[in-house]
Amino acid sequence: MGALYYTIIPRKNPVNKEVKYYAQVKNYTPIDKNKIIELAEKNSNINRTILEAVFSAWERAMANYFTRGHNMQLWPLGSFYSTIKSRGAITPEDFSAGNIRGLKMNFVASPALKHLAMKENMSFKLYTPKADEGEEEPTGE
Repeated sequence: MGALYYTIIPRKNPVNKEVKYYAQVKNYTPIDKNKIIELAEKNSNINRTILEAVFSAWERAMANYFTRGHNMQLWPLGSFYSTIKSRGAITPEDFSAGNIRGLKMNFVASPALKHLAMKENMSFKLYTPKADEGEEEPTGE
């Protein structure tokens, strides 16, 4: 059974300055690709070397498509798409590539992935420092 820890934080409404309290996910240390490959190897009959090669090829292919302006639909995982951050211009003629401030890459999970994540009767628990001691490693089951 999975558990997602959260903290409670105040947020101020910018219009009327009213403060309300909301849940925010307690994120743990980011997992790197080696941990993902390790778990995938445990849950499959695929050799680690092959998984590493596939992961590397996957990264290169995605970067290649992103740099050419493509969005990617990788069902049942979800969709990756990019957006541009830019400064505004008074007229279209005043706009140039210099107005562009950056590229943002986004991910939207598919309904199937969301369902899979919630499948094991996931619970939501208020984070306390004691709760952090029992952080579970995923099993992939």
